[in-house]
Amino acid sequence: MRSYYCTACQSTFQLTGDVQQGMNCLFCGHKAFSDGISMANQDMNSSDYELIIPFEVDQSLAEEKIEQFILRNKWFSPADLGMKNGLKRLRPYFIPIWLTDVEIRMKWEAELAFPATTLSAIDTVDQTGVKRKEISKTFLRWQEFGGEVQESFENLRELAVDNDDDWLMEQLAFSLDDAVLFQPDLVQDSIVCQPHPLSPMNKLNIYKQIINSIEERIVEASDAKSIKNFDYQSETEKSNLTQLLIPLFATHFYDAKGLRHVVVVNGRTGELYGKAIRSMFWSVWLRLLLFINGLGVLILLNNLPQNAILDPDGFTHFLLSCAVFVGFVILPFFYLYSGVMAMFEHNKFEIRL
Repeated sequence: MRSYYCTACQSTFQLTGDVQQGMNCLFCGHKAFSDGISMANQDMNSSDYELIIPFEVDQSLAEEKIEQFILRNKWFSPADLGMKNGLKRLRPYFIPIWLTDVEIRMKWEAELAFPATTLSAIDTVDQTGVKRKEISKTFLRWQEFGGEVQESFENLRELAVDNDDDWLMEQLAFSLDDAVLFQPDLVQDSIVCQPHPLSPMNKLNIYKQIINSIEERIVEASDAKSIKNFDYQSETEKSNLTQLLIPLFATHFYDAKGLRHVVVVNGRTGELYGKAIRSMFWSVWLRLLLFINGLGVLILLNNLPQNAILDPDGFTHFLLSCAVFVGFVILPFFYLYSGVMAMFEHNKFEIRL
């Protein structure tokens, strides 16, 4: 197994066998594995990886899932979303995840909200005498508090690749019970995405998870309803980073705007994640059909005798014709015009196979 990098987005992959033939970069779609990848002069270092979730879904089941997705969305879909392209581009991947264990000591100050109730009474006088009506109002009373906490956090999850697309973020919902110690034979005939170093943004996201968790624990421990103006001074006492590889199958297609959409099959559960995109061409044809239908309805109404309408004087006939003209001709015309303009504006692309 050797390392390659994409010259377009600089993502690095480790792969083996013939899996790189005809490949596109998973993250940017560049034809990286055919003419855009340069080989690095280093072999895979198995010590870089600590845990791995092995594949439980095989290639045939992944292909079946992709076929079901394509068949389910074949109506009005982009021309690039076809069975041939979907299966041709399907590849097995391992995505790296950072798992962070942290022990932190923190001094904090914040405002906590507690429910409070006020009671008041209104006296009214009528013929029967004085009547008193008690009124109860509940509100949140904010109070300033402070303290010191020492908390431990395990397995805080953060993507180890420079990408936060929806399809990738969905892969963070995995079970660590399925993880085993890394063994090189578990990644055979797969593409392993090499991790980026833990960036300042990754560290910020991890710290946000810690702060949110501490706020929740403070609110729960104090029986408060909410917290605001949280201020703190923290000190990290222990921290540990573990790298985990999670399995998935991925393919992609391009819509009429030339935008790339990734379809993923979870390599452990077989769950599919993908968004169906409708073709701009079909949208324009549907708008044209609606416009023609509106013209036909208008012609039909104008050819009806006036006594066919409820008002014999023809006023209702006139109003109905105006409403039909606006609703079935003018509005569909602008709807059609916007669709045609969008098609010409966004159709400047080349299908990449």
